[in-house]
Amino acid sequence: MAELPKIHRVMLFKHGVASLERSGPATGDFELSFKRDEMNDVLKSLSVWVAQGDGQVGAIDFEAPEDPMEALAERHLSLAQGQVGSDFVHALRGRKVELDVGGSPVRGEVIGLEETPSGSGAIRRHLVIRSMSDAIRLIDWGRIDRIRLMEERSRSDLNFLVDRTRAATSGSSRTVKVGVEGAVEDLRVSYVVPAPIWRVSYRLAVEADQLVLMAWGIVFNPVDEDLEQVESSEEIVDVSLSEDVTEASWQELLEQEKQEFFHFL
Repeated sequence: MAELPKIHRVMLFKHGVASLERSGPATGDFELSFKRDEMNDVLKSLSVWVAQGDGQVGAIDFEAPEDPMEALAERHLSLAQGQVGSDFVHALRGRKVELDVGGSPVRGEVIGLEETPSGSGAIRRHLVIRSMSDAIRLIDWGRIDRIRLMEERSRSDLNFLVDRTRAATSGSSRTVKVGVEGAVEDLRVSYVVPAPIWRVSYRLAVEADQLVLMAWGIVFNPVDEDLEQVESSEEIVDVSLSEDVTEASWQELLEQEKQEFFHFL
């Protein structure tokens, strides 16, 4: 991944959001990291454009702001610790697979797992598959070296499982990947994130026979990186990002933006 452009402008609004703009050269794809709760505002406000250079902005990929464990549960892909393989096979019931059993391929449709006690008291597991239209077959779970997924939806579930598990282990952070094709001398990236409300602190000072009123703006850094040589401003304009981009349709959002724009004029 290439180095991401630096923040060069920050605008803090009175109602708890900050508009940030990044600027700088880009020689390839780069990633932006946000907290999960920030993603809704980021996705609604994100803009990427080439200010100078011959390169182009490519695809923009992002991790969904949803809770990854809830997303896995909705697709019945919650896997218990120590039972990952058997739980995933349970989710494959009714689907076609190819098993590698002692070096020999065995094809069939998954019916489920069967557990039977052995003479020593241990539990033996067998994968039950339909090998033909009128026959089922029990495969010793311990002899299966590989399970090949034969259906696209099964492969999609596996990809979803890995992706959401990765998101769960990354904590509350989510990434937005910006694709850049070619070299760009000046790439601009702007977006809005929640930010602590900026405040004004007043001071009165007496100098000789004059009374001097001083106003100090108290601001907080809205990002997890040092800000150097940054333009900043504070505004009292009311900015509303209350609509959830994952719930509202784009037509509704555009209509709302149009109404707010003409109201402002």
